[in-house]
Amino acid sequence: MRAALKFVVMGDVFDKSMVISVTLNTVLMGMEKYGMTEEEKNFEEKANMIFTWIFIMEMSLKLVAIGFKKYADEAMNLLDGGIVLLSIVEMCLASQKGAG
Repeated sequence: MRAALKFVVMGDVFDKSMVISVTLNTVLMGMEKYGMTEEEKNFEEKANMIFTWIFIMEMSLKLVAIGFKKYADEAMNLLDGGIVLLSIVEMCLASQKGAG
């Protein structure tokens, strides 16, 4: 099973889908502006949450498929992983703020 997962996550389709996700997320973040309506803010928050979960899944799949050592051998994975971990912290803090 791990070999099949490795084949998927190391494949061109997976890689390109992640590049598209990063690009769309960047465009979305770039659309933030002063005076956004509540509807626009809600849309952006929901879309950001979806992208965060996509990136969490990417990291998780790669860790399972290739293991921590090989994951950590690539500088780009470390950058991605750091951003994902910061996003998880942000989600936790936002959920506590909403619950308080």
